[in-house]
Order: sequence, then C-alpha cells, then structure tokens
Amino acid sequence: MASAILTVIDPARYCVIDFRAWRTLKWLQGINFSFYENYSKFLDDYRNYGTLRIYHSFIEEIREIAKKNNQTPRQVEMALWKFDKEKGT
Repeated sequence: MASAILTVIDPARYCVIDFRAWRTLKWLQGINFSFYENYSKFLDDYRNYGTLRIYHSFIEEIREIAKKNNQTPRQVEMALWKFDKEKGT
C-alpha cells in the first residue's frame, strides 16, 4: 500500500511492489533453485514481499534497471508485471 502512495507522489523515483513484478525480477536474475538455500530464501522473500526490507531491495534493483534503460522505475515495474501476467514465470 505504501509503495502505491509513493508511486503516485513520485513515479520517477518509485514503483509499486507487486508479487508479479517481484517474481519476474527474481526469474530474470537467474536464481538457481537447485540449491536449497536459494529456493528457501526465494520462498521466504516471496511470503514477505510486502515488507520494507524486500521493498528496499526491490526498488534499488528496479532503479538500476531503469537507469540502464532510460526508463522510470514505474515503467520497469509495469513491464515486469505485464510479462508475468502474460507469460507467467
């Protein structure tokens, strides 16, 4: 909820954290789930994707992608969301 408010106030700096966007971001990172530790961390983070700790990590990664691609964090987040919605990860 807070991420949505921040995004409305300043979409050039913030984006909405959503399980679809978050899940796609993790998929794009190529996490190797054959290692128990990686899969366990993924599941733990997935259960808690709405926490401040996860959002901070998420927004930093999104901002990095946005900067490299001359996009806003909101544009990157929407693209990740759309990918997951259409393709599923």
